[in-house]
Amino acid sequence: MRQFTTSIAVIALLSLSLAACGGGSTGTDAESIKIGVLLPLAGPVAQTAGLMKNVAEMTAAQINAAGGVDGKNIDIEVYDTKTDPAEAAKQAQRAITQDRVTALIGAFTTPETLAVADVAERSKVVLIAPSAATPAITADKKYVFRTAPVTGDLAEGMMQVAKALGDTNGALMYDSGGLGLGAKDPIEAAAAQEGVTLTGSVQYPLNASDVSAQVSAAAKDKPGAVFIAGSAGADHGVVAKAMVEQGLKVPFIGLSPIGTPDAIQIAEQAYTQLPGVYTLQCTDQNNPNYQKMLADYNAAYPPVDGLTEQSVQTGVALEWIAEGLGKTGGEGGERLASALEQLPARETAGGRIGAMQQFTADDHDAYGDNYLVAYKVVDGKLTQADIDLVGK
Repeated sequence: MRQFTTSIAVIALLSLSLAACGGGSTGTDAESIKIGVLLPLAGPVAQTAGLMKNVAEMTAAQINAAGGVDGKNIDIEVYDTKTDPAEAAKQAQRAITQDRVTALIGAFTTPETLAVADVAERSKVVLIAPSAATPAITADKKYVFRTAPVTGDLAEGMMQVAKALGDTNGALMYDSGGLGLGAKDPIEAAAAQEGVTLTGSVQYPLNASDVSAQVSAAAKDKPGAVFIAGSAGADHGVVAKAMVEQGLKVPFIGLSPIGTPDAIQIAEQAYTQLPGVYTLQCTDQNNPNYQKMLADYNAAYPPVDGLTEQSVQTGVALEWIAEGLGKTGGEGGERLASALEQLPARETAGGRIGAMQQFTADDHDAYGDNYLVAYKVVDGKLTQADIDLVGK
């Protein structure tokens, strides 16, 4: 995998290359180019979806201020997927056939994104996925790209965090949704590869209100850590509370939802009563490009302590699309897909400092090596942990 930036300087360079080309296609008119952004605007991930929407609109405004694409402004059209694959596919089809967008960004969960990817591939419209991590999103696709991490890398990173904490065994809890079901096998494979013994793998229901039985099952073999793979942040808070109630006070290690505001809010004091709550991110708080994006965001919207990786990756996705459109004169479809595959590698606001992003004809996943960063939840906020993720 690789990395990204929303800095004005980069966008200014971007616009210089954009201005060199002319033309137009579906999704463009004399004044603008439409980009569709598919997000679940209500439900368990609404807060993160709101950040993604804002970053997309902010990035478009910055690109437009720097000259746009060949003098044309980018217009963001937002579509509510309702966290439902069928609705996501319906909205993607509407965006393409009725609103004539040039490209798509989205969705959020794995099932939604797989549904949208099928529509995009069939319609020959470029889609960049900023959230879903399963390899199937981009596998054998011509028009589907990704600025999110990939499940296998995240799984290996989770095991490396455990080993750095001195834990060589742990229980896996995974949800019944697309993320959990898709992550189970890669996490089990990564545990074997990294020399971590899984004491058990326990499924819990997505959007659960009571996980006491599942936590009890995970606790029975006295694991040294609990690994969790789920898409709803609130579920992580529910699991953490059950762990504390049952005396399972061990490190809690998960993917990005474990550190979202809703997870922290639902967990209440449980997070502070566990010896550590850890997550993996492809954002680096010390990355100047990330810091610039955060500062720009806080100047335009109600300030936040940090941007979620999905929101950062949304902004990066739009930057890649704009740069690609600059090579095609604003034309989408096959020409845009080919242009994205030929753009040079560069640093962005995503990933560890020094990580690079690039798409190629053989690899539509932007991140390469050494892009993940380990974080710990401290006093309700994500703080970078002093843990090196080798090769991730």
